[in-house]
Amino acid sequence: MLSKPGDPAPLTDEDFIGLPSIDEKKSKEPEEEKPEEPVEEPVKKKKKEKKKPKVDKDELEAEKEGLESKLNSIQNLGGFIEKKHESGKMDDKSYEKQIKRAKSDIDKTNNRLKEIIKLLEEA
Repeated sequence: MLSKPGDPAPLTDEDFIGLPSIDEKKSKEPEEEKPEEPVEEPVKKKKKEKKKPKVDKDELEAEKEGLESKLNSIQNLGGFIEKKHESGKMDDKSYEKQIKRAKSDIDKTNNRLKEIIKLLEEA
């Protein structure tokens, strides 16, 4: 390949600092393999038993009251939805969707209330 004026100079082995040339790599004999030292397995730590978080009775009582209030509100909402549907102001599809959501909320709230009551009895 002919070089044109202004082309960079061709690269030489000296241009590749720290890298041996391909010819040098091929001519080297393979190094002796060193026997691998046995790897020590790390010592497994025993898992600590999870401690139950301290139960603050006042916080639990406050949450219990809040959930009881929420439960009452959801039940009132269910009654409102029933009346609206019966009067014809709500279609069947909306009625089913809202009643399903209200029942789900009631179930979740009741489950949490049961948990809190159990924690209060244990404390």
